[in-house]
Amino acid sequence: MEKGLFELWKNIFQGQASSAKDKESSGNYSTLESEIVSCSQQDKLLEGVYENFNLNMTNDYSFEKTVECLEWFTYSDLVHDERYRSLIPLAIHSKCNSMSPKVSHPQSGYANFIKLKHSQSVIDSFLQSELVPPMVYASLTKTIFVRDFISPFLDILAMPIRSVNPHLYSQKEKQSLNNLVEIMKHYNINYTLENNISHSLQYVLNPPIDNLIQFNFMDKTPSKHLHLSNTQKQIISIAVIQKVNKKEVQEKESKPKEKAETAPAFKVPTPPSTPKPQNIVEHVPKDFFGRPIQLSPESTNKKNIKESTVSKIKYRYQEGFTNAVKKSAYIKDFL
Repeated sequence: MEKGLFELWKNIFQGQASSAKDKESSGNYSTLESEIVSCSQQDKLLEGVYENFNLNMTNDYSFEKTVECLEWFTYSDLVHDERYRSLIPLAIHSKCNSMSPKVSHPQSGYANFIKLKHSQSVIDSFLQSELVPPMVYASLTKTIFVRDFISPFLDILAMPIRSVNPHLYSQKEKQSLNNLVEIMKHYNINYTLENNISHSLQYVLNPPIDNLIQFNFMDKTPSKHLHLSNTQKQIISIAVIQKVNKKEVQEKESKPKEKAETAPAFKVPTPPSTPKPQNIVEHVPKDFFGRPIQLSPESTNKKNIKESTVSKIKYRYQEGFTNAVKKSAYIKDFL
């Protein structure tokens, strides 16, 4: 289908050596009209005609043909009727008479689609932020936000401040900076350091709501909004970060107090239960037939002496080589 569109665009911009009357009589219009009507991608066809007609306009030194083509495109935007869609390419065909037409794939539609999605994500990130209270965007729709809110809000954010240490500000300047910081913290917006097109670090708004009202033709025209310098944006960004961190610290300090206030009542500890005495059965040696062996007094004395002389020191043998001082030891020392 892509190849068919390119062939159709070339036929629209293809000119003939004969006059316009001869072309009409030769049936070129009827053949071209049938090809245009049978095309299933009418929007893509008109988009390609709009982007390529200016490249195939020859001998138009007074721009009369270009103006007429633009009027036909305006007509196609105003009249949303499929029955008259084929008139616009035919009208452009009568104005363009290039012998070797130059045709390229239209890209403005996709580029505008990407810009639209980016703008919608910026609006959603501002209106649907978790830190922004619901009362801010309860009556603020996307249309009102773009048309009536952004422009005066950027004027508020572009408050002129001196590019010096904030400790050198007067009391009035400190109060103005504090009010600006409160507004930016309330709407969860701040300046962040990013790389621009020239690969240099620059502070930009996050989310970048200022891009919603900036267009390509505004690069050469002066803007009505006041632009702050990079140093001024840095001072504001640091002040907002310090304000947010101070609030977080205060919230952390207030949490233990709340837990202490809501602590449960003191319970009287119950005394631990005393364990019951266990009957210790003395071991009595027995012979092979289970009869108790009566020990003599001498053997019992030897046993008691042996238990009293048993050393509490334990020895463990470990293989390996050592350079420690050696000492002679007897087997009786280990018993």
